[in-house]
Amino acid sequence: MEGRSLQREINEIAAPHATLTNCDNLPGLPPVGTAIAQWDGIEGLALAGVRPSPVVNGHPALDLIATATPGRHRLGIAMRQLAPNRTYRVTVWIKAPSDGWLILDVRDGTSPVGRIVSFDLAGGSADDKPLSVNGWLQTTTDVHCADGVLVVYTGLAEGENGHAYLADGRTRLTFGGMTVAPLEVSDIFCAPTATTLAHFVVTRFGIGVHNESWYDAALGLFEAVTYPSLRAQTSQEFTWLIVVDRHIPEPAFRRLRGIIGGSGNIHVIPLDLTTIDHVRHGCFDHVWRCCQDYIIERRLLTEPFDYVLTSTIDGDDAWHRDMVKLARQQSAPELARLVAGESTRSAVLCHTCGQVLIFPQGLEWFAQRDQVRPLEEAFIGMSIFVLARFSSGISVLSSRHLGWPAMAHALMFEIKRATPDHPMWVYARHDRTQTDWKLDVGESDAACTAALHSDFGIDFAKVQAWRAESDLRRSDTSPRLHRGLSSREQHDCYFRIAALNRQIAVLNRKQQESGLDQDAELLLLRQREARLRLLRRLQQQADQLFQ
Repeated sequence: MEGRSLQREINEIAAPHATLTNCDNLPGLPPVGTAIAQWDGIEGLALAGVRPSPVVNGHPALDLIATATPGRHRLGIAMRQLAPNRTYRVTVWIKAPSDGWLILDVRDGTSPVGRIVSFDLAGGSADDKPLSVNGWLQTTTDVHCADGVLVVYTGLAEGENGHAYLADGRTRLTFGGMTVAPLEVSDIFCAPTATTLAHFVVTRFGIGVHNESWYDAALGLFEAVTYPSLRAQTSQEFTWLIVVDRHIPEPAFRRLRGIIGGSGNIHVIPLDLTTIDHVRHGCFDHVWRCCQDYIIERRLLTEPFDYVLTSTIDGDDAWHRDMVKLARQQSAPELARLVAGESTRSAVLCHTCGQVLIFPQGLEWFAQRDQVRPLEEAFIGMSIFVLARFSSGISVLSSRHLGWPAMAHALMFEIKRATPDHPMWVYARHDRTQTDWKLDVGESDAACTAALHSDFGIDFAKVQAWRAESDLRRSDTSPRLHRGLSSREQHDCYFRIAALNRQIAVLNRKQQESGLDQDAELLLLRQREARLRLLRRLQQQADQLFQ
């Protein structure tokens, strides 16, 4: 009864404000158009009266009461008739309880995804908190406005931080006002980025593998599935970087070169695991670093601080024919807004804003049995596209794919979910994959089978030839269960080699500059010997792995 009466009281308070109302007392706007501001009780947030704020002189103030409905914790303000194609700085004032998570979400009229700023009033560094004056919090973000309409939402944070407030109809916030100011080029912290967007697709192919039997099987699927899929893309505006082991067997290397032929946007990059001196746990940054060196050397990118789009696809998976085109359509319009947003970030995060674009719908294809079913997975390797400055060092390889939600949170990158109404990728399953899998359905989904054969550019004649070569597989039958092939020991081995490479390089430099004492000389000799033992072990693993 108490809950119902409280909700009725909120509804009665909100009733006078049920329709859009002009608010004449908003702070003055610069001469950028005939801007009109409208208050609206959006997403169920009740308005508890309008009164002038004694702190923010002349600005209207609204008390906001959070209702008990999940996801309905915000107030929306529409700014219309702004000058289009401009970047605006949006500033809001809000009063709130002493702790908890608040949010500022600004979007233009063309996109349901906004420039979201969330802040924790209870913790975090001073750089991450909004300015507070006499109890009023002031928070700011920049957003590019394409169509002259900005919609500003402010209120309680949702999702994983929503528990910070009890949405019981009692939590009260006071909205003190808002300003929208256009930014000139000189006001933006960093110069505008390039108008074109370079897209780099990375495939890790056989790094750390030397045995020819693996390449015979892997190249069969690569030629039948991944290569024709990328050649069938309706947009060829991408650069495909295929990273291979420097010591790949010569017959395999010749066959790979023969498959890709003279394709101008495909590059094969050798990586030597024995010479790397920097690796990071939980990612493949060392692979991206090798790619960056190649990109710079070949002048595939001339400005090393431009924004770039990065994605990855394994050598046995496939993309929908429109994947590259749709990823570019979703990402390129964000460039101006991301550049403008850099000026609002704290020092440690100011160099780049960023976006993680995901395509959650795909297909799971059991290639040996030719069975296929729908699969929805937001963070799987070939579904993730990362937009960031090249000079930031951040790429799609900066986190294992399932770790990207946490990675995006740490970087304050936005996550944008693309929603095409059809599968956008194919995840191939067979008996040479590192991941384990289980086929527990009897028949393929008919719609998925049709999509697999029509939308992904796969060469099914070559797939059939791959199936016929029984010597290429580990089992004579078509398995329903695969335990996965592990490369754990090899990963540990090259991490240790990288650590020794760095230590030896530092000691060598010290020796050349000022000499080493006896203990350091002995350490250097001992670590060189340890490195040689690890190199022999890495070679053994490379010869035996995945046979």
